[in-house]
Amino acid sequence: SRVVNTNYTYNRLSPETLYELGILVNNGVLNSTTLSTVINSTFSLPPRPVLKEGELKNTSVVAMVTLNQNDSAVLTTVGMFIQQYGRPDTMQSSDTQPYDILSLPVTLEFTFTGLDTNTNYTLFTSATYRNYSFNEYILPIISDISPSINLITSDGVPDAPNITLASDGVLSWTKPDDNGATISRYILRYVQSGVDDVITETEDLAATST
Repeated sequence: SRVVNTNYTYNRLSPETLYELGILVNNGVLNSTTLSTVINSTFSLPPRPVLKEGELKNTSVVAMVTLNQNDSAVLTTVGMFIQQYGRPDTMQSSDTQPYDILSLPVTLEFTFTGLDTNTNYTLFTSATYRNYSFNEYILPIISDISPSINLITSDGVPDAPNITLASDGVLSWTKPDDNGATISRYILRYVQSGVDDVITETEDLAATST
């Protein structure tokens, strides 16, 4: 006897859209006289992340996502992914964050470090849904991702060095943190102290100076 498949997954639907799905039965000659239908709505995509104000740095970024109550489904775990634009091989993932659905709305924060300076990145939210039906939670369905946002990390800004002046007049310092950008030179500044009309002189020093 011939085995007929009675399961089908269709994955090219639009989010947050009402669909009517129908099945006809065919025996090789005739179709069934009636069309069996079911109506259902797809879930919305996870919310798009937003950058936390003032937290886009040269090698790190803090992003947020706000979750609201959904009548048909809730997000059970939420995470984020970041990658250099057009380079999936550079993808980083955050730890997923569970939350209490009774506390909605809630805002979650995610931090990414170790990024390259002055680089274009793509950031998006990943989430797992549970369907809500008859006051019970059904098994989790597959995770989905949000629309992405693009960001550019800032140029590396080096820290100021700690300097010391020896009794013999030798000025010395140790190399400060370059924050992701190679130090190319030091600028030595002379300021005449205690004079109203300040006179400033500068001198470029090689990055290998000590």
